[in-house]
Amino acid sequence: MYRPCVFVLCAAVALAAVAGCSSAPQQPRVATAAQPTATAAGVPSPTPSKAETDYDKALRFTRCMNALGETIPDPVEGRPLQLSSQRQGDWYIPSANLPKCKQYLPTTWPVKMDPKDLAKEAKFDDCLRKRGIVVPEPDAHGMVHYATDPDAWYTPEYRAAEDACRYLYDDPANGGSNR
Repeated sequence: MYRPCVFVLCAAVALAAVAGCSSAPQQPRVATAAQPTATAAGVPSPTPSKAETDYDKALRFTRCMNALGETIPDPVEGRPLQLSSQRQGDWYIPSANLPKCKQYLPTTWPVKMDPKDLAKEAKFDDCLRKRGIVVPEPDAHGMVHYATDPDAWYTPEYRAAEDACRYLYDDPANGGSNR
């Protein structure tokens, strides 16, 4: 009657003892935006064993840019990722510091889009897609995972597609208003 319970208890104690003795206790890890430390060979050490989230990467990017004299707020999922502190009108323009920190950018960043804005941009986005430009669709939560690398917007292919589709978007360069 007591035998199965004693066996289960003994097995649990044995597993706990083995697990507790197998290695030194791990210290809790906190995501930081610090740059990787260099090894003796001067090569950056490998990334932590725990994969960085896109937020961790974006935070590392903003900290790098701020260390170079930019004034960029910490990232907020759902809001556009600010890539520079230099403005031209309503837009931020890439700064000379961007290439120094670009390796920390996540590939994409989620931006919560208003359904009205998505509807307004739908024809423009479809036009870009017909010309071979990748334009992300919103997920079930209304988040659009936009590419973070601004170089994608300066390719001849993107510029040609944008010029061909501009008439479908209410754009100041079109003589339209900026929302």
